[in-house]
Amino acid sequence: MKRINIPVTLTWLVVLFVTPLPFLVILTTTMQTVYAQTPSMPIKLGIVAYAWMLAAVYLASRPRWLDRLIGLPAMYMIHGVLSVLAIAVSFLHQMRLPAEGLAKLSGSASLHLFMLVAIWSLITMAGWLSTRVPVIGKLRRSVERAFRHETNVWLHRLNLVAMALVVVHVHAIGFIYALKPFVLFFDVVTLVVALCVVREKFSRRHRYSGRLEANAQIAPNVRQLTIRVPKLANGWQRGDFAFIRFPMIPGMKELHPFSMVNEPNREGLMRFAIRGDGDFTKALASVPAGTDGTGAQVEVSGPFGRYERFLQEHDPKRPVVVYAGGIGVTPLIPVAMSAARDGRRVRFLYSAKTQQELLYADDLRRWRKATPNCELALRAGRFSDDELSAAKMDDAVYLIAGPSAMLRAIRSMLFRSGVRAGDICYEPFAW
Repeated sequence: MKRINIPVTLTWLVVLFVTPLPFLVILTTTMQTVYAQTPSMPIKLGIVAYAWMLAAVYLASRPRWLDRLIGLPAMYMIHGVLSVLAIAVSFLHQMRLPAEGLAKLSGSASLHLFMLVAIWSLITMAGWLSTRVPVIGKLRRSVERAFRHETNVWLHRLNLVAMALVVVHVHAIGFIYALKPFVLFFDVVTLVVALCVVREKFSRRHRYSGRLEANAQIAPNVRQLTIRVPKLANGWQRGDFAFIRFPMIPGMKELHPFSMVNEPNREGLMRFAIRGDGDFTKALASVPAGTDGTGAQVEVSGPFGRYERFLQEHDPKRPVVVYAGGIGVTPLIPVAMSAARDGRRVRFLYSAKTQQELLYADDLRRWRKATPNCELALRAGRFSDDELSAAKMDDAVYLIAGPSAMLRAIRSMLFRSGVRAGDICYEPFAW
């Protein structure tokens, strides 16, 4: 039980079992009234698959309330796994209940489209998979050299076309369409999820306009962007990340997530430390900046994140141990500094490949000197397993950010030491 993250587990239980339940209850009730002798299991398989896919689509709309509960990385992982499960169940549904005419055409087209997009997405967008399976990781890097991220995002949106084909499929099945209560519920839920997606894509509710005021290289292959977003003054929590895009620059119009390295402030100045890994991040070097209105227009979506919320959920007297690696230090700096000001004891371990890649090292050293309740260890290269284990403190909570392999290794070490999953917070950018 110590390794179970209760909010994430409850989310899984809801999407797997609760989400299909009303569909199945209404279907079963109406079928018993109209078609008492009709075999229902193949139909139920199709309904379960559709309910799971609807849940996956809803998760892709990035509901903020759920982000603060389980984190956006966990939502994206559930979205991906749930989609694959839905496709597998859809295949069983089609095998056991062949259709004819428009129902067959739309059903087969949707299933094949789902499968093609799923395969493509598992290679190009499922970082939680590519970081664990080396072959897929190599294939992903090869694909990224040929296809821009914007192309992958648009291909992923073909899932919405497949969903529309499923709606046509259901309405084209005569004996299903005759079940009016079920069809009404089916259509209403589909419409609600569709509105959530439209709101996320086109609503300005959680999107904010800003200007790029500074754009500087602060380490090899790392740039710091300073963006002024007046409407986000004090509008995020420490350790949050946001999606940004440059709507006026070709090839940079799709949203990408990055963590803020600074704390919320009245000026609405957001600072991002960004490593040049992909086509979007490498193009940042040429984006113009300026404080007189000449800086590039930026659109910011969010913010998202769990680090500060995680600390708020735990006793403020408990100490904090921070494990940071490479660019992953970005969100942990403001969280650790805030925790220290609140009187928590903070132990901060930060490693990077080289001395030059230790971001904000001087700021961290000054913070350490001015803060007696903190410990700081900086390392060019890796900490040993013994050093990582020795950093644990009694009754502490743990914040981790860095490469995926590092996250998994430290989590495993903490679990072996008896630390509960609920006392560990990490947000892998594995998407």
